[in-house]
Amino acid sequence: AALDRLGQAVETRLYLAAGLADAGRRDEAASVLAPVFERVARHGGIGAVLLARPALRRLAGADWRGALGPDAQAQLQRWAAPPPGARSEPAAPGLPARAGLLSAREVEVLERIAAGDSNKLIARAFDLSPHTVKRHVANILDKLGVESRGQAAAWLLALG
Repeated sequence: AALDRLGQAVETRLYLAAGLADAGRRDEAASVLAPVFERVARHGGIGAVLLARPALRRLAGADWRGALGPDAQAQLQRWAAPPPGARSEPAAPGLPARAGLLSAREVEVLERIAAGDSNKLIARAFDLSPHTVKRHVANILDKLGVESRGQAAAWLLALG
């Protein structure tokens, strides 16, 4: 429980489950994943889940052969899907003109803000210093013309 305060237990479970699934131990992998699904359902935040994207991709592509239910498999697919900001162009096609001002990294940071991640979690996810994340957040707020992280997240979520 102490390890899970920053979501590290979730991340660890995802990597363990990926290793077990890779080894063909599907039932054990599914058992290791059960608390992850429960935690996300209970708390709603998926920030810690997204820190384990490589494991998510492996889990989403695994052949579960009935060891994991279809709803759980669909959830893994959603979590493993690359975020819209994970590209080299400055902003996603179709975003309003103000979004074109954001760099690819700022779009990624904005998506993490919208997911409810703290600066510390964002820094860890992208291997950045917390100060760098703070600068990205300030730049995002300035470029979008909003005053808070919540307004920036609402702006992004309103885009669908």
